[in-house]
Amino acid sequence: MHPVVDLGEPFARLDEHDAADLLRSTFGVEAAHLERLDTERDDTFRVRTAAGSYVLKVAHPDDDPLYVNMQTAAMSFAAEIEPLLPLQSLALSVEGEVEPVIEHGGRERVARLLTWRDGIPLGSAPKPDAAQLRILGETSGRLTSALSTFDHPAAHREFVWDVGRLELVRPLLDEYPMQETRELFAVYDRVVVPVIRELPQQVIHNDFHLGNIVVQPDSPGYITGVIDFGDTVHTARVADLAVALSYLVVPGDAGTEDLAAFQDGYESRVRLTDAEREVLPVLVAARIAQRILVNLNLARGNPDDRGSAIGSAETNRRALGALLPALLENT
Repeated sequence: MHPVVDLGEPFARLDEHDAADLLRSTFGVEAAHLERLDTERDDTFRVRTAAGSYVLKVAHPDDDPLYVNMQTAAMSFAAEIEPLLPLQSLALSVEGEVEPVIEHGGRERVARLLTWRDGIPLGSAPKPDAAQLRILGETSGRLTSALSTFDHPAAHREFVWDVGRLELVRPLLDEYPMQETRELFAVYDRVVVPVIRELPQQVIHNDFHLGNIVVQPDSPGYITGVIDFGDTVHTARVADLAVALSYLVVPGDAGTEDLAAFQDGYESRVRLTDAEREVLPVLVAARIAQRILVNLNLARGNPDDRGSAIGSAETNRRALGALLPALLENT
């Protein structure tokens, strides 16, 4: 079958020397040290300079510049609406551009230089307490609220990571057969499909992931960064909360109180409708099903990635299996 999702054709990667030359010629920045950061699709480096640290992101050559612009525009719009959000900002090129197009390996690519956010990823930090979970939820809600009036042509897309469009990954049910994912699809079709288009719709961040939240556990403010707008999409508003909660469920140590503290924080900024609350538990489970199917699909044909994807799928399968009895009983 044709892949449901593809990370694009292989391309010539930038090495540290290429990145240093790009920084110097395009942004007028002299790097003292460069460290490649692990990303799915682009070339990303932490840049240390005498004046401070940045993140250099150079998009995949197959990425439409309009898609990259959507990420930049959403982040900048949210920062303007909600100045308290700990978001990155962009440095201008020597030509005064925020998204200069560079050439590498015979291909044109969009480059961006963003500010660095100090801290550690939430997934590497100690388990947050109730107060910190509320801060996390409130920050997620602030971001959803800040984007409520934002729009961009590239946000209106068919996207496999849109939990409001679970049908896009339905073809993978036969390729990766699991009882849990099939049962989830049946619940989703019954509960979510009839109402999803009637729920409040907007552009959302869509990836409040443990690796996309930067924290300083000993700081009263706790969160120091929300990064990566690559999954931004126009969809049901409640999907933003569902995605965030799904990452608290999977580690296996988040109880009902943890989820409630996060949701309370979120709803202090975005008050859900009764219809949104009705579908929320199913959307949380649907996001976990997405991760099982899409990540296995992405790892096809690569033994190294496939081994990791199989292990992750098993963790997510157990989490989904734990959620299904309540969903089946209450829906």
